[in-house]
Amino acid sequence: MGRTDIPPSYGRFRNGWGVVHLSLLGFALLALIIWAASNGNGARLVSSWWATSMRIQSVVFNLIPFPWG
Repeated sequence: MGRTDIPPSYGRFRNGWGVVHLSLLGFALLALIIWAASNGNGARLVSSWWATSMRIQSVVFNLIPFPWG
């Protein structure tokens, strides 16, 4: 069923790279969580994002004229 022209070391390489990749992603996620939890960084980021999205919403709302207004 399997392909015989692929060397066995390829499978080990793929598995090894998968472990390294998942480890890197895990450390990056952990660093992000630690950063967001310290000094209110996460709260400031969410607050900034919310304010920016509300400004964009206001601009778009005011660009569209309503027929009854």
